[in-house]
Amino acid sequence: MELSKNHRIDELGNGYKIIQDKTKFCFGTDAVILANFASLKNINKILDIGCGNGIIPILLCEKKETLQVTGLELQKESALLAYENSKLNNLESRFKIINDDVLNIKTIFKGAKFDAVITNPPYVKLGGGILNEADPLSIARHEIKCTLEDIIANSAYVLNHKGQFFMIHRATRLSEIIFTLKKYNLEPKRIQFVHSIKPTFGEPTKKEDLINISEANMVLLEAVRGGNEFCKVLPPLILQNT
Repeated sequence: MELSKNHRIDELGNGYKIIQDKTKFCFGTDAVILANFASLKNINKILDIGCGNGIIPILLCEKKETLQVTGLELQKESALLAYENSKLNNLESRFKIINDDVLNIKTIFKGAKFDAVITNPPYVKLGGGILNEADPLSIARHEIKCTLEDIIANSAYVLNHKGQFFMIHRATRLSEIIFTLKKYNLEPKRIQFVHSIKPTFGEPTKKEDLINISEANMVLLEAVRGGNEFCKVLPPLILQNT
């Protein structure tokens, strides 16, 4: 792949790098905190649904040296970039990319199972607004090509019994998320709300100025296929706005 003026290479730490296309969907904090949230102790094979340019698989490979990651990505340009990033970081033997649709999972994997699924899916339901359904940014952000239920149903299909499911999503959709998880026998086990805090300039004048924390805007979830009903709500994750 020949890099163009639209590409840049970012350092991820510990020698890992990532090529990004500035005209496409570049990774954000949500991908990083999701990769950090995922517990990989008993996981050897994991599927990333909607892997984009490969940021989450690369971060997961950094966390566990024996991990095997498959990235499923619908958009051809993003899948090609993920492949280049796999090569750039010498991860070809551990990070494989499939350019296909989540709706085709039953055909793609033909009964193959994973220890875990991780996903940073489109957050926004389709409404009355006009969207360009071929625009990469619109596809990444809005449920144009797949819905929340599509993601969860197909994740459940490829998970082993007691397999783990990790996702980040809008906190405002939590009730829908939990309902859908349980519909497909995925039992919520860990939940962590993500807040932001705005910097305070100067000396605080009132008690409420000391900490100005937003309402939760995102939520991290872990669910287990066929798990028992027991869920931990972790302390909030508070991000500093800069």
